[in-house]
Amino acid sequence: MEEEIVSLKTAKLLKEKGFHERCRAYWHTTAELPHCELSPCDYNNGVEFYTSAPTQASVQRWLREVHNIVILVGCVCDFRWIDLNCTGESKATVEYWDYDITVAEKWLYNNTIQAENKFDTYEDALEAAIEKALTLI
Repeated sequence: MEEEIVSLKTAKLLKEKGFHERCRAYWHTTAELPHCELSPCDYNNGVEFYTSAPTQASVQRWLREVHNIVILVGCVCDFRWIDLNCTGESKATVEYWDYDITVAEKWLYNNTIQAENKFDTYEDALEAAIEKALTLI
């Protein structure tokens, strides 16, 4: 299982918003291709046509620790009764994923933004939440 790096669009927004954490991956912005290196580096500091490509999880943490913006991704499940081999077991399936963004100051929640769309995957919901959260900085 590999962690998802952010999209090129999100990486460019992060660079604009002052993201300067060390990453192993970066985007070549003119070729629109992701690259990976063995040694972490701040690709947002230096070459104009490179931008850091952090994992979604590291951006989520950066938003929380540096900007007090908390992203919670959740799902809506469909609990249908499925009788598997007459065992009486039920099975839940994920209908869709969504998110909440909370701006926290001094542990008091001042503002919560909810997803306007439904997403097929956790990663799609998190990417959309990160993009939305970056507009708050």
